[in-house]
Order: sequence, then C-alpha cells, then structure tokens
Amino acid sequence: MRKISCLLVLIVLLGGSLWGQVIKTPELELRIRGYIQVDARSYLGQELRGVDTILLRRARPVLEAIIHKDFEVRLMPDFAGDTATLYDAYINWRIRPSLQLLVGKVKAPVGLERLQSATSLMFLERGLPTAVVPNRDTGIEIHGNIKTLEYAVGIFNGALDGGSAVVDTDNGKDIAARVFFCPKGVGVGVAGTYGNHRGGAPNHYRTTGQQTFFRFANGTVNDGQLWRVSPQGYYYQGPLGILAEWVTSSQELLNGKARRKAHVQSYQITTGYVITGEANSYRGVRPKREFHPGEGAWGALEIVGRVGNLAVGDDVFPIFAKLGESARGANNLGVGANWYPNKSAKFSVNCEKTWLDGLPDEYLLSGRAQLVF
Repeated sequence: MRKISCLLVLIVLLGGSLWGQVIKTPELELRIRGYIQVDARSYLGQELRGVDTILLRRARPVLEAIIHKDFEVRLMPDFAGDTATLYDAYINWRIRPSLQLLVGKVKAPVGLERLQSATSLMFLERGLPTAVVPNRDTGIEIHGNIKTLEYAVGIFNGALDGGSAVVDTDNGKDIAARVFFCPKGVGVGVAGTYGNHRGGAPNHYRTTGQQTFFRFANGTVNDGQLWRVSPQGYYYQGPLGILAEWVTSSQELLNGKARRKAHVQSYQITTGYVITGEANSYRGVRPKREFHPGEGAWGALEIVGRVGNLAVGDDVFPIFAKLGESARGANNLGVGANWYPNKSAKFSVNCEKTWLDGLPDEYLLSGRAQLVF
C-alpha cells in the first residue's frame, strides 16, 4: 500500500510540473492528462432513499508513455474516494496493429458500456448490465484490430460482478474473450468469461443511484464454476446513437452445506440524439461550434433515454439471499440531457426511476459537471 501511495504522489507531482505538455524524443513520448467529475444526487419521494449529496465522483490524472515506439504504458489513479486507488497500470506491446500483448491491471474485455470511457457515457452512471460484468482485473491479454474486427483474449485473476480484483484470493483464474465487428458507425459482438473460484463472497448489485438492492446472505461463498456471456452492439449514424447489451451469468455458490447455482440476467438499451446536429459516437460528442454567445454559438446539446433490467433467479431465496433485504430484480427507466459547451466541458442532468421487486422503488435526480484536460 505504501508503494502504491508513493507512486500516486509521484504522478501528481509530475503532472503538476508537466500538465498539458508533451515530451517527445526518438525513444520516449510522454503525455499527462486527466479528468474530473463533480456530481449532485437527490433521491425524490418517500421510497428507497439515499443521502442527498454533492460528491466528487472521479478525479483521475492519467500518465501515458510510448517507449521506443512499440511499448505503451498507462497509469491512472483516482483520488475521489477516501483513499487513492490505482485503476489502470499496464504495459502494452504493439507488435503490430493486429497483434498486441498487454500485461497489468486493465478493464476486463467484457462489458460494452464498461469498456467505454467514463467521460463519454450518455448517462451519469453505467446501466444495470455493468453490475454483472467485471470491472478492472489483472492479467495477460492478447488483442488487436484486423480491419473492422476487434478481438481480445486473456487470462485474469478473476474479478467479482461489477468489481475489481485488487488481491488474488484463490488459485482459480478467468479466461476472458471478446470479438467485436465494427464497420463505420455500427458494432456488434459477443464477450464472456469462464473460471473456477472457491472461497470469497460474491458481490452485491446496485441501482443506477448506487444503492445496494441485492446482497448475498452471510456465509455465502463461491464454490465452483463462474461464467458470463454478453452479446452487445451499438449504432451511431449522424446525431443518433444507440447502445445495447445483454448479460447472463451463472455462479456456483456454497452456504453451509447448501449448494446452488445463482443465475443473473441483465439488459439495457440506451439511446441519445444530438439535437444541434453534431455526430454521435461511442467516444462521445464534440460540438461543431464552441460556446460563444456573442457569435450565436452554444455548443452541442444531446437528449438521452434508457431502459434496463436486472433479474436474479428465484432459486437463491431464501438460503442464499433474504427476502425483505434483497430484491428479486430491478427495472430502470431514465431520461436526461447533456450539454457540451466545448470539447473539454460537459454538463449533464438525469431523471431516473428504478422499480425494485421486493423493496421500495428509487427515484433519482442527478447532475454532473465534467472537465477533461
């Protein structure tokens, strides 16, 4: 932990002296950038209520280097929580565009919206399927691009649903793979993981308002196969953008002498339309004319909508999860708007309702100010 803290301090000090600059020599190209997001959340009504709050959602400096043209290094900590967290730390060897070797801590190649940058999301928070796929994991991955085909396959320590593998807790490993066909503006593919894990409690599931609505009962641990499959795709043409994914997972669990396979399914369809006419894309929206009222320029404005669902199999109740403490599932509906005054700034507002089967519903009004630099 001390080594990680020292590394993060070094990145901050280096960033303070070189921010916004590029060091470029025949042997080294160094870039320092980052982003910050400040959110406001208000839980409406008298149903499931969190704490109305203003919070620093993400504060992430990013250090990227290219060494001898073929080796990429990326370090990305986050200082938004109570303690600093190192999210990305990897080396990528670009043997050729179609064959690259990546080692370190990185996003597992599974969830479509999880793989999207947090600065490019249509909504403030990722949808319900992201709760079922791994976040960051440490491992070895071979990946590349062959014309319009992206692929990735790797061996990882194995992360919980929606979680990151910080410390390896067992001898089991996950094989993760993804194939994604993406001609211009259209993408379709499938991803998944497979592994065996024993010991360690499975993760809980949260609403888009970041409130836990399902948790496994005390004493429940992984005890065998864990697999996930996720068909996924997007469509971006002109100002219209549509992202859709579905995830199904199965994990073998043990609680005392009871054994059970827990099945979880989740989907979402998210769409955005840029009413000022700019092109929509998986990497976000860039305004044609940056905000300048004196010249009649107001940036880009996007309206968004989302529908999603997460369902937990009934066979986990009542031994592996307790009715009254956990919902059988969640249905989410949301609308929102994003304003892009320039290529670096973004202001968003979301209004969402999540219906919970077995718990009070959640009504959420949230906003965000984002700056990328």
